[in-house]
Amino acid sequence: MRFPLRYDRRWLPYLRALGLGPRRSAVEVDGGVAGRVEARMGWASLGTTVDNVASAQVTGPYRWWRAIGVRASLTGGGLTFGSSTRAGVLMTFRRPVRYVGVRWRSLTVTVADPHGLTAHLLHAAVAPGPARRAGASIADRDQKPAREDAPDPKPQPQPVSRPGPRPPGRELPSRMEPAGEPGTES
Repeated sequence: MRFPLRYDRRWLPYLRALGLGPRRSAVEVDGGVAGRVEARMGWASLGTTVDNVASAQVTGPYRWWRAIGVRASLTGGGLTFGSSTRAGVLMTFRRPVRYVGVRWRSLTVTVADPHGLTAHLLHAAVAPGPARRAGASIADRDQKPAREDAPDPKPQPQPVSRPGPRPPGRELPSRMEPAGEPGTES
């Protein structure tokens, strides 16, 4: 499946001048666990297998000086293919991926549909069956599914909520007054 990068109109002329325009910029996810993830922004590209993607999460918004263009975070070991400051997908890798002689531990791509890419990576990475469930993450594929005949884990005790002292002016009345003026009967 192909996920094109989102381009902010403000940065499009500069990115085109650098050879990073939208014509050859997208993230492609092919196959299941044995498939590939190929991210391309103009002349820059990075690819790995789907099973090497340890996690994928939607991030952003970003500051332009940290997101626009092909950028490296040398302290975090991350690479960015950025064409928008709105939102993107941060993919972290199990094994670093080599690009221009450097091993990168993560890649951020500013795709037009970040939630769709994250969901597609989850769908491609999680094996069919009980491991694929609502709320599952890509990291869940490494966990063994629970045996159906296994007993339920011991329930954890729930904390007891105790009322604390009331703030001043919020005391409960000592007795109920009848409707009308105090001390009079209606």
